[in-house]
Amino acid sequence: MKQIFSFLLALVLLACLALPALAAEPSQSETMETVSSEPTETTTVPSTEPTEPNQPEQPTEQPVAPAPTEPQTIEPTTPTEPQATDPTAPTEPQTTEPPAPTEPKPTEPPQFPTQLEIDTEHIYPGMDGAYENGYAPSTGDGYVHVVLPLLATGNIYQNEIKASINPGGSPAFVPTNYEKRFYLEEHQPINDTQSVELFLIEFDVALSSSRVNGVYPLSIQVSGFDENAQPITGNYPFFVTITDSPMPEPPKPQGPEWPTPDPVIYIASSKVEPEQVMAGEDFTLTVTLQNSLTSKSVSNMMVRVDPGNLQISLLEDSHTFQVKKLGAGEQTELSFRFHSDQSIPAGKYNLGFQFTYDSGKVMKINSSDTVTVKIQQPANMELVVPRFASSVTVGETIPLSLQVMNMGRDRMNNVRCTVSGFGFAPANTGYIGTMEAGTSATTKIDLYIVALNTSAGNENGEQYGDTTGTITLTFEDDSGEEFQQTAEFTTTVKRAIAQIPQNNNDQEKQEKANQVWWYVIVILGGVILAAVIGMLIYRRQWNKNDI
Repeated sequence: MKQIFSFLLALVLLACLALPALAAEPSQSETMETVSSEPTETTTVPSTEPTEPNQPEQPTEQPVAPAPTEPQTIEPTTPTEPQATDPTAPTEPQTTEPPAPTEPKPTEPPQFPTQLEIDTEHIYPGMDGAYENGYAPSTGDGYVHVVLPLLATGNIYQNEIKASINPGGSPAFVPTNYEKRFYLEEHQPINDTQSVELFLIEFDVALSSSRVNGVYPLSIQVSGFDENAQPITGNYPFFVTITDSPMPEPPKPQGPEWPTPDPVIYIASSKVEPEQVMAGEDFTLTVTLQNSLTSKSVSNMMVRVDPGNLQISLLEDSHTFQVKKLGAGEQTELSFRFHSDQSIPAGKYNLGFQFTYDSGKVMKINSSDTVTVKIQQPANMELVVPRFASSVTVGETIPLSLQVMNMGRDRMNNVRCTVSGFGFAPANTGYIGTMEAGTSATTKIDLYIVALNTSAGNENGEQYGDTTGTITLTFEDDSGEEFQQTAEFTTTVKRAIAQIPQNNNDQEKQEKANQVWWYVIVILGGVILAAVIGMLIYRRQWNKNDI
């Protein structure tokens, strides 16, 4: 018994010595805790030497009192019966049960700090517009009036904030301390019927008497606490525009003179009367002269006109005109009369203008410009219409031959003839095409004559009678402008004459009677012929009997 007690005491001492080592190895201690939390069966470790079946295994752990250096209590494992093992037989693999899944803990929504935001939509008294539209502080009577509407995103401690304005050391404002307390209250916007609960911050900042016109920065600092005693701060900058400075603007420093561009005189616009200039006629051209610079004027300007074509002449006493002065950026108008020869070809012609003028210390500055004028030759086309029949009959086709002559000085394009009128159905268009000046051409149109009331627009009119036809000559010049000439002819549309057979009852009766007589004659002829043949046969037999 004494030996067993000594043995147990030695085990206790060994366990106390091993505890610090176990504390230094957390992985081993965690393994021990996992094993001790759930009893498992002890497996036999295979060995290369046979074990003795008669000797029981010693327990791996003994219950010990908790040591002062280790607050964790280690539960002993239950000793197992010794098992006889075969050194040659393989051992079964050790299986461990997976730990039970743990339920996830619900996450709390994030808590955002309370902030003070500007009410950008509404307009409050003292404001010219909303912040979203570019609010700017107003100035007047030597003060700057600033309005700052702030909305709280959470609860504010005692519904109170403190605001101060900082002029930023600008000489435009009177250096004074501005600090106020503002409270959360209901305010009525100007542009809304519903009141809004917010902090309406307002300051009137005095302007310095020595202020100078310009744009100056200004800022408002806001501080307070939310319901959780967390501090709230904010800085809101502004820009103040001052335009009522009592001080004269400082003179601009005089620097070295740098070369500047010279003004250029050019034609800003022009107008021709009449709008369509015909060859052989007079026309008036009005030009608007423009000074290109708004910083320099010109003087002693001479304007020279060059028609640029011998067939265009200037109807003025001179080709040179004077303009005494043209201010910086100003305009002036000049009018000129021209005449074009009858023989000038149709087209566009450039009329030239040359300008010579002085500007400041620069003398004899030159510039030039042109104006384009379109001159047209009058179209002179003649249509020769042959004599049309005085009367026509429905259903017949009348060939109409037309001659066209270009008596003008320019060629004409897409020359064509068409015929229209009640009772006429043209089978084609008399197309000629391009005709050069001084040429003629012939075209043919086939007219089919119909009843008058079959034509469009005359459905309720007479079927036959007098009608008027219109021949239209259409042509275009080289610019694409279309011209038309018309010629008319008259005729009478008559009913068509047709041979219709007449039904004569007497004639039919006579023909039928004639047919009956023919039948009678045939029958009588047949009877007489039969009688003659019979008599001849009888006589022949009679003669035979006599013999």
